[in-house]
Amino acid sequence: MATITFDAGIRVPMADGVELATDVMRPAGPSAGPAILMRTAYDRTTPASRALQVDAVALAQAGYAVVLQDVRGRFESAGEFVPFVNEGADGSATLEWIRDQSWCNGSVAMAGISYNAFCQLAAAVSDSGCLQAMAPGLGPFDIRTSWLRVGGVDNLALNLSWLVGSLLPTDPRTPDPELLLRAWDNPRATARAGLANPALDDTPAAAWIKEWMQPVPYAGNAGVPDKEMLGDLRIPALVVAGWYDVFAAGSLDLAASLSNAALVAGPWDHSGLPLGRRAGDRDHGHTAAVSLGHLQRAWYDLHLRGWGDQPPPARVFVTGANRWVDYPDWPPGCHRVTLLPAPGGLLVATEAPADTIEVDVRDDDPTPAAGGQVYPWEPVLRSGAFDQSARRARSDVCSFVGEPLSRSRRFVGKAAATLSVEAEPGAHLFVTVVDVHPDGSAWNVAEGVARTASDGLTEVDLGYLGHQFGPGHAIGVDISGAAWPRFPLVTGLRRIRLGASFVSLPEVPK
Repeated sequence: MATITFDAGIRVPMADGVELATDVMRPAGPSAGPAILMRTAYDRTTPASRALQVDAVALAQAGYAVVLQDVRGRFESAGEFVPFVNEGADGSATLEWIRDQSWCNGSVAMAGISYNAFCQLAAAVSDSGCLQAMAPGLGPFDIRTSWLRVGGVDNLALNLSWLVGSLLPTDPRTPDPELLLRAWDNPRATARAGLANPALDDTPAAAWIKEWMQPVPYAGNAGVPDKEMLGDLRIPALVVAGWYDVFAAGSLDLAASLSNAALVAGPWDHSGLPLGRRAGDRDHGHTAAVSLGHLQRAWYDLHLRGWGDQPPPARVFVTGANRWVDYPDWPPGCHRVTLLPAPGGLLVATEAPADTIEVDVRDDDPTPAAGGQVYPWEPVLRSGAFDQSARRARSDVCSFVGEPLSRSRRFVGKAAATLSVEAEPGAHLFVTVVDVHPDGSAWNVAEGVARTASDGLTEVDLGYLGHQFGPGHAIGVDISGAAWPRFPLVTGLRRIRLGASFVSLPEVPK
């Protein structure tokens, strides 16, 4: 076992003189080797940072220098933290600093999940040529459309819970951290108050929220990369995505947009590492559990040392079948299957009779969220797969189901719905694709939200799925006007014309 050395509390200067707290774990001795950088907003000194986001000890013993850094204004780093805006410039400056150290041979990669995955993307866009590989996991694509908003709808619960549970209680500018923690402990009341919650008063969040509420947040700010900037990246990227992760669509869109990416998509959510076999109430079997550290190590060995073989472009865990399948492209080639909601709660493959149904949203008992791709906020928001039967039985949810299947059918790729709707401007529609089992239980496999369009036809991006419906199972679709408190509450009626509405699913060969 190689001897390693640990240098803690190094102060790395940024372009404006602000110094960021940085630790380096590396092989002992004078030899230079490749380096891995992980920049974090969540304290570089924790076991989650040193062992789960990146396995620093194992990588150092394998000959890598592992650099762990608190981002600007977080924990022991100087300066003021502003979400998203400084990670490009500060990441690029840190990469240059690493390249110039005697223990680095010039080969540098990055690691990290969630916000720390965004740090990689921002640094990659700003990089001057230092970065040779990255491994963004369970993270966004363009934060404007896969973090702050989804389908044009404010991502209320994620943004609120991130503020009151993760950022502000540990920000030195927060006058009363206990007030924030009490807000975290009371998600229903906190969500009702929204981003105008008094608990956020006198905190730095006021300026952040003002920016988030702009028609296009961070418009023209090159430090907060958009999808066009990210699509131009050529740096080899290992993208790790979870079907039930709050950033599922963002991660999978990222993999689809990059020209030099390898995707690993499994049945994981955003409840924390390691990448396990359970998400919500479903156990996907022991093969679903994957070592993030092993994935990263193989990727860095390949791109920093030239060791090993290139992984498949897309390695996907197909739920329902509960097995891994490799595809030569992401998303894979598919046959689009069109299903139409029909009167009587049916889902049919032929022309549906014209009819109108109503979806109502009431303030006193709003349609709840039930699992799915959420940022966990107990007890009201739990991520993962759950039986939707109780939600489907509500009068404010319109449920449709097809005939039981005579054979198994596999769907991998992007799903979508087009709904012909009459509603007040700004109304929301939430659509869930479910697997209806022979015992009557119904498990969520894809979902999306959208604001109703002014022309009557509303396109709902249902993100991606990788699921196999077994024989005797049926495909179901649920339509509601809310998923509370995941998204803001917009009360009132939505009238949906069934004859002009449909759902499109990507079927692939088994």
